[in-house]
Amino acid sequence: MSCTAFSRPRWLACALVALVCGGCVSEPPAPVNTPAAPATTTREAAGAVQRPAETTPAQNTEAEAAPDTELVAAPSLPQNQAEDELLEDHSPVLVEEENATTATIAKGTRKGHLQAAVWADVPGWAEDNAAQAWGAFLQSCPSLSKKTAAWRSICTQARAQRGTPDDASARAFFERHLQPWRVIASESKVTGYYEPLIEASRVRGGEYQWPIYGPPRDLVRVNLADAVPELRAHRLRGRVIKDPTARSGRQVVPYWSRKQIREMGSAFPAKTLLWAKDPIDVFFLQVQGSGQAELPSGERVRVAFAEHNGHPYRSIGGWLISKGELNRSQSSMQGIKDWARKHPERLDELLDVNPAFVFFKLKPTDGLGPAGALSVPLTPGRSVAVDRRFIPLGTPLFLATTYPNAPSSPLRRLVMAQDTGTAIVGAARVDLFWGFGEEAGQQAGRMHQRGELWLLWPKGEKPNVGR
Repeated sequence: MSCTAFSRPRWLACALVALVCGGCVSEPPAPVNTPAAPATTTREAAGAVQRPAETTPAQNTEAEAAPDTELVAAPSLPQNQAEDELLEDHSPVLVEEENATTATIAKGTRKGHLQAAVWADVPGWAEDNAAQAWGAFLQSCPSLSKKTAAWRSICTQARAQRGTPDDASARAFFERHLQPWRVIASESKVTGYYEPLIEASRVRGGEYQWPIYGPPRDLVRVNLADAVPELRAHRLRGRVIKDPTARSGRQVVPYWSRKQIREMGSAFPAKTLLWAKDPIDVFFLQVQGSGQAELPSGERVRVAFAEHNGHPYRSIGGWLISKGELNRSQSSMQGIKDWARKHPERLDELLDVNPAFVFFKLKPTDGLGPAGALSVPLTPGRSVAVDRRFIPLGTPLFLATTYPNAPSSPLRRLVMAQDTGTAIVGAARVDLFWGFGEEAGQQAGRMHQRGELWLLWPKGEKPNVGR
């Protein structure tokens, strides 16, 4: 397929590849494994795709609120995001005003604003047990310490604490060092994800017929930063084909879609890590971005995110609704699984709606949560996935929403931005990690509601969001 056959975004991607490679790739680079990160259930019910796999402002509690700060998308995308989905203007450029108090990006990006607040403005802050987030905060500190000297100082003081402080001491620590900034956006959405358990075998046979692949041998990634510095962290996934019209006789084209991978069968150039019992379980494993597999011997291994095919995520739940197969209230993860098992003859049709495909690596289970995009274990109920173009990875946040299907039951807690996801797009878009197993999956699969978000940043500093 030539570049001229692509849609405009893909056409631009090809043009950028040409800039980087001079129209070709002389030798296909070896596949690169990215850090494991669970996907926000990628969150099929919310139209997300996980990962499984860095986007913020300050004064005294009683200090006068500083002027609003415009929150704009930084020119980068999450490691596990479909990074060839370029922004509408395709070449976003950060433009700062003379007084450096605001920043904008070329049209087509989703914007938000940060509004300086005081702790009394944050609903539920005094009721949350801040000590429960202390461990997750310390996990974020290596990343935070690279951002500013203030963060380094705060993290040094936090690590100097003996053990985990009690609730009152932890809350006082955050109040003493950080200021809340409310994230204001035109749309907010809170979903959930978890780490599933599936049945699989190292050997194909009997019920174990569905492959879980490692990174393909022919998958290449092209970094665009050499051509357009503003597109640092954007990477195109593709493969190299012979093209006599190209200067070197080769060309990079988009990687195989889910349907094409399925149709290739045993000819697909990737190692099969495991054989699963249930194809819908494999699909949702990809949606979550990571999980655990129980083998016939009773042994368990972690199936962690390694790579993806670079295609955009498409919601199969949304497709079922559009076809009249399910209504919105039925389109949870559980509802989709029930539909798929009642219509096995239409399973390929359903799954092929989503061209995105995730490849994995096997790791031992260690009693900790799966690693997110920050490369630290996720903490159930305290780690969230965010759009790191707006919210820097590692940043403490306060989330105010409700429990799934329980609008009268507040869910308000201190959380840490430690993950990303393909469908987690927007300044006020949050995916809450619920943990491992069926109960966590029940909560994650039902979670799809609005929420409010506060960014917590060192006092006396304006968040460097969008820079």
